[in-house]
Amino acid sequence: MASLKDVAKKAGVSTATVSRVLNNHPGVIPETRQAVRDAMDFLCYVPMKSAVQLNGKCSGLIGVVLPNLVNPHFCELLATFEEEARYIGKSVIVKTHQNQPQQDKHTIHSLIGMGIDSLLWVPTDAEAELSEWLSATKIPVAVVTQVSRFFHSVSINQTKGAESIAAHFIHTGHTAFGFIAQEGVDNRKVSAYSKKITGHGLQLALAHQFWIGKGEGEKTSGHIHNLDVIIDKLK
Repeated sequence: MASLKDVAKKAGVSTATVSRVLNNHPGVIPETRQAVRDAMDFLCYVPMKSAVQLNGKCSGLIGVVLPNLVNPHFCELLATFEEEARYIGKSVIVKTHQNQPQQDKHTIHSLIGMGIDSLLWVPTDAEAELSEWLSATKIPVAVVTQVSRFFHSVSINQTKGAESIAAHFIHTGHTAFGFIAQEGVDNRKVSAYSKKITGHGLQLALAHQFWIGKGEGEKTSGHIHNLDVIIDKLK
């Protein structure tokens, strides 16, 4: 089994530098960090839990709560989470809530009970109800893919993305526009998409607008026949 010294030798750095990478120290330049990670991968090195973790003060567990694992976007997020966690000797516990607030609440309570050190979360409408309690636990929480009013969050620029999609359709000569969107989730995207279209003197046909319930997008994509029916209506 490879040791920390083996990783340092393979990466051409000191053991102290490897340790800083494992502890996610901000002072390590990206090139060095990548060299250490490449060495870890090559040697199949698995970081040992720190003394603090072994003493029971830190579990080394990161809770990840996603809507589902059907949407490729969430699978990609999970792969990234797991990779980053592995590099710092952490383990990931993955749960899904299927866009059900009650299930979301149960899942969060369950993970906190397991002693997770931190939480990465794509929340349902239960976020507001859980916010005060979660804050009281002092466990770091990061909301991903959404903008949170209660926790640190990481999200994409949905407005710019929707505008880019509309611009592509316009520039490729399309004249009939519609959308399939999740109600309560995609409103901002649809608004930006619509404004871009109408700003070019074009119209978004009412008959081509389809609002579906939150979480129904993944279910629909799993049933190709149903999706084809909706797409045919947009033609």
